[in-house]
Amino acid sequence: MSEQAARPPAGASRAERAPEAMPVAETDWASEAVQAEAPDERGLAGVWVGGVAVCCASAALAGLIEVLLAPFYVGSVLVPVAVVLAIASNIALPIISRTLVDSVLAAAAPVVVWVAVVLVLSLPRPEGDVLLPGGKGGQLAVSYAMMLLGVLAGVITAAVAGRRRQAPSRR
Repeated sequence: MSEQAARPPAGASRAERAPEAMPVAETDWASEAVQAEAPDERGLAGVWVGGVAVCCASAALAGLIEVLLAPFYVGSVLVPVAVVLAIASNIALPIISRTLVDSVLAAAAPVVVWVAVVLVLSLPRPEGDVLLPGGKGGQLAVSYAMMLLGVLAGVITAAVAGRRRQAPSRR
């Protein structure tokens, strides 16, 4: 047999080489390296849960900012920027949270925190002060639209994010 026939082609990968051509020590070293590079799932779980906690804190902050921006006027014109922010935050935060942790509850957590913050801030204080005005016409519409559309966007996003991650079964 010639030397050309015993050698693998120039562009051959390790998988194309004959097993007896690879030294045993090199094979053991490669398998140890693969095992060493595998991430520890328990260590990453804490990072993911921390990410969901950051999403929940962001939802609380978003709820506070949106309640404060509900009566936003430019001159004498009421601008419903709180409604847009409520929809955007309640779409983005559940998606981010669901991406971090493979659980529908992770996607629902920021929405629940947002709803709790908005509801608590909409209640009147003992002195009679309110943060979320219910005034006449426009202010009332912006306040209700922010709460309703924010919750609706969050619930739909959490439900769709929960279904999207499940792989369809093929038989």
